[in-house]
Amino acid sequence: MIDVTGRGALVTAGAKGRGAEVARRLAAAGADVAVTYLQDTAAARRFAAEVERGGRRCLPLQADARDFACAQSVVEEVRAALGGLHILVCGAGGMGFARKGPLVA
Repeated sequence: MIDVTGRGALVTAGAKGRGAEVARRLAAAGADVAVTYLQDTAAARRFAAEVERGGRRCLPLQADARDFACAQSVVEEVRAALGGLHILVCGAGGMGFARKGPLVA
């Protein structure tokens, strides 16, 4: 595993699911992490406590990545709290796929 000790990482949509696993691995590699979440404050707090029990800092931030001004604010807050933003993982957003009709070759 790569050593990212002392680096600040931001994982959008990082408080649960795949994003949390990415943030967890970054923390295990030495990074202090910030994670954004949209609604589940309790899950974000539980995740932050888990990371902090492992000896790294974790900053949970409620944010909507669709809001540009909010995203800018998150970046500034992470930079100030973690001493910089060195790693960015964009996990927020998703694509749903729906079949619109028959597939033809």
